[in-house]
Amino acid sequence: MHRQALQLREKVLGKEYPSTLTSMNNLVLVLGSQGKYEEAEKMHRQALQLFEKVLGKEHPSTLSSMGNLAGVLNDQGKYKEAEQMLDSLEFIIWEPKFFQRFLWPYDIY
Repeated sequence: MHRQALQLREKVLGKEYPSTLTSMNNLVLVLGSQGKYEEAEKMHRQALQLFEKVLGKEHPSTLSSMGNLAGVLNDQGKYKEAEQMLDSLEFIIWEPKFFQRFLWPYDIY
């Protein structure tokens, strides 16, 4: 079902549309939960590149994708690479102005 949703969104909206990226991320999570780690890792890397290109490196969806990839790497025993990715993620998240950038508009209301 997730593959069909992804294929349809790619066809109708294009590969770089945010909803398409969400479908790709959903499929990747299912693949990981099914133990299809190599396929999940490959698709996670593609999704992360697209999230970075479309939404930017510090967008919450990009960071979530980064964390998901680290999880799949960890599941495969690629601990060093997973740790490096999580360290990068932690560095971005704990940057002093990170939360202010994404939460400030919501504080107005």
